[in-house]
Amino acid sequence: MCEPTTLAMMAAGTNLAGSMSAVNSQNQASLNTAYNARGAAAYKQDQEMESYVETNRQLLMTSMDRALSARSATDLAMVSMFETGGGGQVMTDMLGERSSVEARNLYRDRLERTSLKIQSNRNLKGYQDEAKARIASQPTTSLNMGHIASAASSGISAYGTG
Repeated sequence: MCEPTTLAMMAAGTNLAGSMSAVNSQNQASLNTAYNARGAAAYKQDQEMESYVETNRQLLMTSMDRALSARSATDLAMVSMFETGGGGQVMTDMLGERSSVEARNLYRDRLERTSLKIQSNRNLKGYQDEAKARIASQPTTSLNMGHIASAASSGISAYGTG
């Protein structure tokens, strides 16, 4: 039969091994959470960038289609005006209107694309922040004097040393 001091030390060692195992499990869970959070954020960021590129492409195509359509209408109006003998102030007014419509469309397109860029950047940052919050929600720890003292205390209280 072992003496009480040996039993207390064995109990403390067993408790310390249990603490080490709990610390390792907690830290592994934290690593797993961090890995999954980063993976989820990367996937969402990829999806956001795909959406950004596609929406931006659609805005550019719409803008180009609108510009081509306006030019075609202007050309048709000019041909019609020449055929009917128009010109002068009517021509100047028509070209001025064309210029102001083009400027307005360019401005609107620029606003839409800037808005898209701002929103996409906010979404990307949100995905990063979400991942950071998930990572921070799973604490990590290390074996410290508190664990050692707790293990020794429980060993002493269980078997005494006298």
